[in-house]
Amino acid sequence: MKTTKATVFKVDYNELDKHINKFFKKKKIDIDYQCIPYEVWFNDEEHYFDVDGNVTDEEIEDLKDGNVEYCLQEILDWMCKEKVINAGEYIVEVYW
Repeated sequence: MKTTKATVFKVDYNELDKHINKFFKKKKIDIDYQCIPYEVWFNDEEHYFDVDGNVTDEEIEDLKDGNVEYCLQEILDWMCKEKVINAGEYIVEVYW
C-alpha cells in the first residue's frame, strides 16, 4: 500500500475563536466572533478546512462589513493571506 505523510493542523474551536477575534481586533472589525453560532455547529463534531489564502477582495470587504455567518473558510483564507496562519489542512474540533 502506497501512503503519503501529511501535516494537519488541529485546533479547538475556543482557541480558534480567540485567534480570529485577535485578528479582527487588529483589523478594527468590531465583532465578537464565535464559530459555534456563526457556523451552526454542535457538540462532538470536527470540521475540515483546506486553507490556501485564496480569498477575493470582495470577500474580505464582506467580512469587514460584518458578514461573517457561514464564512469561516474565507476568514481562515484571509488570515493565511495575511500570513497570520499557515496554509494547509485544518481540523476544528468541537467538544464541550
